[in-house]
Amino acid sequence: MSSGDERQDEDQMRVDEEQVAANEEKEEEEEEEVYVVEKVVNHRKRGNKTQYFLKWKGYPEEDNTWEDEDNLFCHELIEEYLKSKEIPQNTPGSKNTRKPAKRAKSDSSDEDVASPTKKPVNGGDPESWEDQVKEVETVERDESDQLKIYLIWKNGKRTVHNAEDANRRCPQKVIKFYESHLKFKVIS
Repeated sequence: MSSGDERQDEDQMRVDEEQVAANEEKEEEEEEEVYVVEKVVNHRKRGNKTQYFLKWKGYPEEDNTWEDEDNLFCHELIEEYLKSKEIPQNTPGSKNTRKPAKRAKSDSSDEDVASPTKKPVNGGDPESWEDQVKEVETVERDESDQLKIYLIWKNGKRTVHNAEDANRRCPQKVIKFYESHLKFKVIS
């Protein structure tokens, strides 16, 4: 082989190496692409992890994805979302995060001692959500096999509750949901 052929082979190898390096650099850039969260749309619990349904900036809603909270760096957007989705304690607009204190049971009967009791303005149970809930949207089982009930409130908010709370606070709405989803078999 002549020195001209060897030089040509060396030049070709150098060009090939440069192309490989350029391709690798391009692939690394693609892998390191940072996606920007536009807004948090929803959330859910999967086992002991919280996931958020995210709308990505510059992408259509069909590209929204569920992401583990641990993998996210959009803490301000998450805080904003959680504030807008506050789960009510007594009423949908309530900012109270404490549960109402329970009264201690006494040995004396109501006949022995007259105790002042507060009656709710609407005449119902103060812990009832029946008047504030529009409807039960759906019921799901989470990964720990617990029932979660999705409520739509009359003010438009959507919240998720464990079945025990929803059954206690808005039983008629839950029953109405179950009745509307029952399928009966006709026996002839």
